[in-house]
Amino acid sequence: MTHTPGPWTVEQYTAHDAAFRVMDEQDVTVALCYQQPYDTWSAGDNANLLAAAPDLLAALEHIISFGEASLATTREAKEAVGKAKGE
Repeated sequence: MTHTPGPWTVEQYTAHDAAFRVMDEQDVTVALCYQQPYDTWSAGDNANLLAAAPDLLAALEHIISFGEASLATTREAKEAVGKAKGE
């Protein structure tokens, strides 16, 4: 599997009033999330979830490699989930 390496971050996308940009370490756009007036979800929350994808993948792969969750892998998973939630 080949994807843009993390970490990814989120910022308000100033070219559009209700949008968020997910970008890599080189400030290259990975994704744009737009909020439409009729949407019942949050574009910012979607952007946070997308930005957490590389961390979530790495944390889960780490957990799987051990077969059992250790304290360190549990911490990684909690951090990745927190990032996905924008915390």
